[in-house]
Amino acid sequence: MNGNVVTMTGEQLEQAAAEAKRLMEESCGQMAIDMTLASDRDMKENLETIIEFRLQTLLGAYPPPFDVRNRHEAYGIAAENFCQANASVKKIRGDMGLLLTTLGDPNRPALEAVGSLLNSATLAALDAITMAAEMKKAMTDLYAAERSEPTPLEELAEGGGFEEAEELEDMDADTDFDEEDE
Repeated sequence: MNGNVVTMTGEQLEQAAAEAKRLMEESCGQMAIDMTLASDRDMKENLETIIEFRLQTLLGAYPPPFDVRNRHEAYGIAAENFCQANASVKKIRGDMGLLLTTLGDPNRPALEAVGSLLNSATLAALDAITMAAEMKKAMTDLYAAERSEPTPLEELAEGGGFEEAEELEDMDADTDFDEEDE
C-alpha cells in the first residue's frame, strides 16, 4: 500500500464535510479548488508568452498591420486565420492516414509518416498561435475603438442638442398633470 493513503472514520468524514460546507458558506459559494497540475500551469504561461512574442513580431512587420476598427474587420481576420488553421488540421488528418497505412504493412517504414505528422502538427500549432495573437490584437484595437467613440449622450451634449426646459406657470397643488387639456 502507498504510504500517502489516509483512512478516515465516518465521524472524521462528517467533520471534514461540515468544515468544507462552513468554508463555502463563508465565501458566499465562490470557493474554487484549483486542481491543475503545476506543469499544465507552466505550459499555459509559456503559451501566453509565445502568443505575446508572436504578437510583437506581427506588430513589427512591415507594413505594420492596420488597426481593427469594428467587428466586421475582426471577423474577417478571424475567418482568414480559421481557414488557415483548418487547412493545417486537414494536413494532420492526411498524415494520420499515412501513418495508419504503415500499421498493416510491416515493410513500410513509419519514420517518414511520423516525421510528416510532426511537421504538420508544428505548422498547425504555429497557425493556432498566430490566430491567438491576431485575436489579441483585434481585442485590444476594438477595446480602444469602443473607448474612444463618444456615446449618444456625449454627442448630444457636444452638438448642443439639449434645450433648456420651459418654466411652468404657477399652478395649484391640486392640479392633475395627467388630465388632457380640453
